[in-house]
Amino acid sequence: MRHIAKTKKQFAVGSRMAKGSLLAKGSPLAKGSPLAKGSRIAKGLGFSLLELMITIAVAGVFLIIAIPSYSDFIARNRVDVEVQEFRAILTLARTEAVKQNRAVTVNGINNWEDGYVLALASVTGAALNSDGPGVLRRYVPEDDNGITPTLDGMPLTISTITFLGTGLLRANSPVEMQFCSDNTIEDRLITINVTGRYSSAVIDCDTI
Repeated sequence: MRHIAKTKKQFAVGSRMAKGSLLAKGSPLAKGSPLAKGSRIAKGLGFSLLELMITIAVAGVFLIIAIPSYSDFIARNRVDVEVQEFRAILTLARTEAVKQNRAVTVNGINNWEDGYVLALASVTGAALNSDGPGVLRRYVPEDDNGITPTLDGMPLTISTITFLGTGLLRANSPVEMQFCSDNTIEDRLITINVTGRYSSAVIDCDTI
């Protein structure tokens, strides 16, 4: 008799555990509950076609805004690279002129668009096209970088900036070099004073 009573008691406890299970009536997954498969709430957990179209439209607007900004960033970065390289060339040219106590030139290649050659003033003409004695450094920009360097505001077929052995610029007035890009309004202007020192400023070539 005690064994039968104990079994009935265990069955009663098991029934209460069954009521608390995930599949018991009233549980979240039970049939007819708000979260059951096919219920209105369960159907609302996904995205409707209208919501998806709105999301795509908003993403498209952000892309339209971001792409021009990214393009301008790339253009400004290219201008900065060209300016930094040119400033390095100027510094090296003036340093070498003082160190060797002789004139050193910075020679533009093809209107400065194809780079420039740093050499002793005694190196001229075709000798600038080689890396022979007297040629100190050569810089060639990346292909089609969109940058147009101009000396004194006008591209020149043959252009030379000369530093004397004293470190002074061989010129009666400051020399200006513009770095203009078609893809940004933040262009650069390098001004080389007769003392041989230079300064940099942000300009807009379209307004000059």
